[in-house]
Amino acid sequence: MEIKQLKQLLKLLRAEGVTDYKTPELELKLGELPTKESDKEPETPEDRTGFPTGVLSNEALMFYSSGGIPGEEPEGLIDGM
Repeated sequence: MEIKQLKQLLKLLRAEGVTDYKTPELELKLGELPTKESDKEPETPEDRTGFPTGVLSNEALMFYSSGGIPGEEPEGLIDGM
């Protein structure tokens, strides 16, 4: 079987939802398709305790996006908004 034929067969099997395919010459077991990075939901922390709510200043956004921990903010970071 040529690569082009194999690609066509795989495409057809995927389209039809077939996971197992067997002939005397070929046996395939298809798993789940890998997900694209863009298809994954962004990870969010489960515990958001202590994080400020509302609109953040650019400085506060930089602090938290770089791994800053609530309660360890530089003085005036939140009060100065």
